Amino acid sequence: MADQFFRETRRLVFGPLVLLVAATAVFSYFLGDAPNLLFLKLTAVPLYLLAGRAISMLCPLPNGNQLNLVFWERQFLDALLLSCWLTIAIWQPDNSAVTVARGFFLFIALYLGLMFLLRVIFRARKSQHG
Repeated sequence: MADQFFRETRRLVFGPLVLLVAATAVFSYFLGDAPNLLFLKLTAVPLYLLAGRAISMLCPLPNGNQLNLVFWERQFLDALLLSCWLTIAIWQPDNSAVTVARGFFLFIALYLGLMFLLRVIFRARKSQHG
């Protein structure tokens, strides 16, 4: 029984890591990245997953459908973390600093806007159904 639990736990811990590493490798390969750049990008995946777990432990998502400071803090941290990982994953040596920074901040704004829109839609549906 305990052995089965540990197998399930390992799948939950290492499954997303393996999938994200594979997706990043395939994406980087199609970008035409050199092997050393591909390896560098893959080293960001475990850091991304560890930071995501830390954010979940330190700032859990609030229950309910309020758009309070706790909700926005968590959404901003998620957007920041995801934007950091995406910046590393799609970075190319010939990109200028302005281009990289613009993409970084644009993604954060898009993510926050999308989360706001989804929360509003979720609240509207929940209020219609009781």
